Amino acid sequence: MVNRRPGWRRHLPALLYLLALAALILALARPQATVLAPKEQATVMLVMDVSGSMTPPASCNANAPPPEDAR
Repeated sequence: MVNRRPGWRRHLPALLYLLALAALILALARPQATVLAPKEQATVMLVMDVSGSMTPPASCNANAPPPEDAR
């Protein structure tokens, strides 16, 4: 005859089952939280210079290969 009383391990499977069931119910409820975050704003400007000072001189050919000493 065993004189020891059942320990906490006897209740462990039922406890794990109830914990898993609670997690499943919580997951099915799909809890959501609204978090307010500061809004970052920026202004982007596209500026084009149409003055004659930004045009390359006629002697500058953009399609010409670089000189030998520049390589």
